[in-house]
Amino acid sequence: MSVAASDVACPSTPKLREMFYTAATEHGQERDDLPLWALRPEITPNVAFPLRASMSQTNVRRQDVQGLPGGFQILDLMSEEECEAFQAVLDELGFHTDAAVSLPYSFRHMTNCNLCVPEFVDELLYKRCEHLLPTIAGYKPVGLNAKFRCYRYQPGDYFKPHTDGAWPGSRVTDKGFQGDAYGDRFSQLTFLILLTDDYEGGATRFLLEKTLPWRCERLVEAFSSSRMDTTQTARCTRGRRSMLA
Repeated sequence: MSVAASDVACPSTPKLREMFYTAATEHGQERDDLPLWALRPEITPNVAFPLRASMSQTNVRRQDVQGLPGGFQILDLMSEEECEAFQAVLDELGFHTDAAVSLPYSFRHMTNCNLCVPEFVDELLYKRCEHLLPTIAGYKPVGLNAKFRCYRYQPGDYFKPHTDGAWPGSRVTDKGFQGDAYGDRFSQLTFLILLTDDYEGGATRFLLEKTLPWRCERLVEAFSSSRMDTTQTARCTRGRRSMLA
């Protein structure tokens, strides 16, 4: 059986992979059938995503980044076990060098996997950190985008300087994938959840020359995209840097 050269596959565990289906396909630079995964409606969400509903907000804390206005870290958003479970899902679904964005692989040199999570996931993570999030232009945040753009950096990978876009709130419903499911919201914070810390390099860099070499599997990087910050990810030199965006 032939495999597309742009696919980066991992050993399959059918029981886990069969919990998911392709809710939509998206156009990339090289192909027009990039899968957008979603959990099958008959699967109980916490079977695939074993997140602890009882986790206390008091364990989650915010740390502002000195010298970076609007930038902050949220520590201990997810436990190590929760991060490992999320990585297991992504390993089963597989990663691609192509992506449903206008930037070619030579610019955003990493692999990615797009996954629209059920409400159980994004709402639970949002509730853990809601009290730590700022208002933007007078508006209070209403949640996390359910479309998780999952990136994996391995040795030699990088992301050249770029400005993050603002995306509408997405959701998979009984009508399929809805790119703009609500009609009243766009992302105004870049919210990155780091799943691994066993790597070197891969620092987040801002145009203002502030380097953020954060390495913690339970860390969130957040900064305002409404200020049009230009960022880049430095070249990864060892290990695997996995994140959700």
